[in-house]
This record gives sequence, C-alpha cells and structure tokens, in this order.
Amino acid sequence: MEEMPVLSDDIQRIEVYLKAIVPYENKEGYLFNHFYKKYKDKSIGEEWDKLIKAIQTLSGHASGKGSEELDREIFHYLGFLTLHVNRIDQIYEKWLEVKDKSKFAACLFELVNKNVEKYIQRIDELTYNEDKEALQAILLLFNLEYLNQNESLKSYFEFNRFVLEQWSLEHIYAQNSEGVVSAKELEALQKLENLEKKRSLSQPDSNKMKISVKKIRGWLEEVQKHLEDEKLNKDIKSALGFSKNFFKNLVRVGLLKAMDENFKENDFLHRLQNLTLLDKRSNSAIGNLIFSEKQQKIKELDDQKRLIPICTREVFRKVFSENENKNSPIFTKEDQEEYLKAIKKYLKKYGITSQKG
Repeated sequence: MEEMPVLSDDIQRIEVYLKAIVPYENKEGYLFNHFYKKYKDKSIGEEWDKLIKAIQTLSGHASGKGSEELDREIFHYLGFLTLHVNRIDQIYEKWLEVKDKSKFAACLFELVNKNVEKYIQRIDELTYNEDKEALQAILLLFNLEYLNQNESLKSYFEFNRFVLEQWSLEHIYAQNSEGVVSAKELEALQKLENLEKKRSLSQPDSNKMKISVKKIRGWLEEVQKHLEDEKLNKDIKSALGFSKNFFKNLVRVGLLKAMDENFKENDFLHRLQNLTLLDKRSNSAIGNLIFSEKQQKIKELDDQKRLIPICTREVFRKVFSENENKNSPIFTKEDQEEYLKAIKKYLKKYGITSQKG
C-alpha cells in the first residue's frame, strides 16, 4: 500500500486540503455543512477520493521534499497565495484544468503578480508607519525568490513557522538611544560621574563607566554616518569631544532625545532598504540594538537553530554589500542602497522597471 504524504507544512494542513475540494461559501461552518450533506447523501466516499487526490497532488508539488526546481517554485507560490487569502479551491481547480507543472507554475506566478502589483508600483515610496502589510509582502516574496533563484540553496521556506512565530518588520539600522543607554542607566551613570569627581568611585564602577562611554561614543559615530541634519551632526561632534562630565553633558544638551526624534522623522530609515523580517520574539529582544550588536545576536540565534529568514541572515552578514563595506560594523547608506538593489534584482520579473531603480 502506498504511504500517504506527511502533512509537513502550514499550506499542507488538512483544512487547506478540505478547502481545496469544497467550493467556498461566505458562511461559518461551510466545510462541515458540505461534508455532513455528503454523509447524509451517502456520497462521502466520493469526497474521500477527492481529498486523497488533492493531498497527493498538492503534496507532490508542495511537500518541501521535491527534487525538481519547479516543485520548489510551486511550493513557494502556493504558500504565498495561501497566506494572502487566496481561495485554495480556485487554485486547485486551476491545477485540475491544466494538469501540467510548468503551466500550473505560470498560473500561480500570475496570481502572485496580481497580489503584489500595487505594492511593486510603489516600492520606493512605501514606509514603515503607513505600509507595513505591503512591505512585509515584498520582503516575504524577496525571501521566496532568493530561494527559487539560488539553485545551490535547495531550501524550502517554512511557512508554518512564519505564521506561528508572528514574523514582522525589523529595522536593520535603528537610531534609538534606548538600545544603547536607557534613561535610568543614564541617571545612574551621572551619579557615578559625581562620585568620580569626589574620588570615591570603586574600580568596578570606574570600569562600568569606561565601558559605557566607549559604547555610547561608538553609537554616536555610527549615527553620524547616517545623518544629514547639520546641526545634529555638529552636536554629535561636540559630544564626542567631551572629556569630562560626559554623561552630564549628554543630558544637558538633550542630544539623545534629539537623535531619537530625528530617527522617527527620517523617512529614509523607515523604507524598504532599511527593513527585514524577523520573528516577534527576536524583534523585541534586538530591536533597539546598534547594527554590530544585532549582527552578533542574529548569529547567536542562528547557532541556536532559531528560524532566521534567509535574506535577514544574508543582510546582517552583508552579503548584498559591496566588498569595501563588508567588514564595516555599520549599516551605511551605501549598504542600504546595495540591499535595495538586490531586492529589486530578485523581484525584477514582477515588473520593477528601470524607473523604479
């Protein structure tokens, strides 16, 4: 007896198969009602045969175990469409109509294209605060096409974890002072500074101050690479020159608050070139860290076998950056431009024209 395919991913759960063989009705419990009616009519056996056929067909394309490049492509298109509320019964009907992998893949591509067309047309205008759904769809598709177009990877996207772990948008470079020093920590450091003046500072506290100064200075230098605000740049330069009362002077000039406000208002840092996908739990843990620390945390999460989207891993490894920038601990404007260029390259077949970069 032939072994039944294993339901190994989100788009292969039994509910999806049931929806594939039952015409959609905008009614609660329509699946149950359909099969109960078939049971009463004593035609449930026919429905069972249809279900087995649907499982075998969709598993053949989308089990994540296919050896053919086309299987992987179909798997990714099916997953994307299922996530974006496309009717699986209509998709399955299309397969029954064409019964050819190449034609089916082409049909699925057209459906995906229709889903993202309105987003692709505005790819350079989308912002974090206004267009989260569009940006997430584009970044998901970027991950899928990166897997589709790199034959050496032989990997399948894990749609079930994408849903269960609530992946969301993450800023690659985040200009947020809370990730470097909180208001409470800054207050404590000012107290240590006062103790230092009185020569009553312990060695551990002295070391703590030195580490904090080094960390904040490094962050200020990183932020300088992104800023176009001349006054803020000048203020940062002055702060980097503070040799005494470093923490007191930071508070006095209100520098950290001004930098946080600048980040909120800087649309460039909230566009596609500075965003990636990360699960909700990891996002909360590393969201406010500086880029070099995020790099380290992403590596640690990867080593722990936590699911890191392929393109998130690659952007933090600076795979998309030019050689001269690869070893820099800063995600510069040049890095952002190269990253955006890579996204557009992999999504070129969805109609990104030269006018859109």
